[in-house]
Amino acid sequence: CYKVFLCCNQLRAHVMAESIKVLCRFRPPNSREKAMNADIVVRVSDDHTLCEVTHPDKTKQPKPLNFNFDAVFDWTSTQTEVYEHAASHLVDQIFEGFNATIFAFGQTGAGKTFSMEGKLGSPHRGIVPRTVESIFEHIADA
Repeated sequence: CYKVFLCCNQLRAHVMAESIKVLCRFRPPNSREKAMNADIVVRVSDDHTLCEVTHPDKTKQPKPLNFNFDAVFDWTSTQTEVYEHAASHLVDQIFEGFNATIFAFGQTGAGKTFSMEGKLGSPHRGIVPRTVESIFEHIADA
């Protein structure tokens, strides 16, 4: 899992509640994990705001650990879904004069680069190319 922090410098009181959001995205199992037949130890709630982590060895951690986020994306989430929920609204806000930041962090191999960059020129492109496209669309429409 890695986390994405979304920050927008909001000056108006009615949008202050949306200043910082914390999102979490889980990548699908990689080829090594598949070859080892590794357990998937994460469950995402139906409302996509909670992730439950279960230790594969119940004797070491008998109860699952629960973590709440503003949004949780599992390994089936698409790049489009992540962009629409995590970043698309920030483009509108920067054209209203606000500052915006998307900050991704996590362990090496967690999927940050795929989420942020993706596969350029394809439907699997990430947040950065989609944001740039949206910015230029806003400029063209102005």
